[in-house]
Amino acid sequence: MNAESDKKKNKTMTVLITGGGSGIGRASALRFAAAGAVRIVITGRRESMLEETAGLIAATYPDCRVESIPGDLTDAAFRETLASRVRSLGALDVLVNNAGVYTTETFEQVTGSSYREVMQTNVEAVFFLTRSLLDVLENSAAPVIINIGSTLSLRPIPQGSTYNIAKAAIDHLTRSLALELGPRGIRVNCVSPGITETDMYRGRYKSDAEYHEAIREASGWHPLGRVGKPEDIAEAVWFLASPAASWITGVVLPVDGGLLCS
Repeated sequence: MNAESDKKKNKTMTVLITGGGSGIGRASALRFAAAGAVRIVITGRRESMLEETAGLIAATYPDCRVESIPGDLTDAAFRETLASRVRSLGALDVLVNNAGVYTTETFEQVTGSSYREVMQTNVEAVFFLTRSLLDVLENSAAPVIINIGSTLSLRPIPQGSTYNIAKAAIDHLTRSLALELGPRGIRVNCVSPGITETDMYRGRYKSDAEYHEAIREASGWHPLGRVGKPEDIAEAVWFLASPAASWITGVVLPVDGGLLCS
């Protein structure tokens, strides 16, 4: 596919990004807008953050139409409302399943409610939202699903057992869907970030000083000498959605500064 046809495809691209209000979701929305996506739908729990993302896109990329739909993806009724809105657009080219939550708890501290919150947000919502959007994805000429995983699926950390296993589930969901949906023309891939500067990671620490010390220490765990930025992950998301990756499916791609090698 040549550059002109790439440009033409991008100018008709419709994208849905969950967790689009901040971090990797916001960076991905901006990256798709920069690539010429004509319509971006972002969703998440924090309406103010979604509106901030939408404002950034509107100010920088006025040709891109952006719509923010706040809500809780663990709520089946909201998932159906969101899916109905996307169906009304006619086609969906790219679904980015980015929304997630993390809890810092030892295995013995995990409660039934905290376990359900992590699994429902990080796994169940991805599973059922994706399934509800298959019909509108099939209306696209080149549909793509991109899940945001984590290197913790392969290199788990203490006090994160529920998140570790949820992201391992996303790896296998990615491969399973690639097998089932490939014959229908839908590509499915996963991006697995290393430690990345996001609100979720900041939320693990009680103070800015503690957070910055953690970032300094974590930088040394990565052979490239730094932790990731949301834009690093967004570049990989865009690549896997782009025509350049048209023969790539079922891949779990670490974007981790070499963390898994160390």
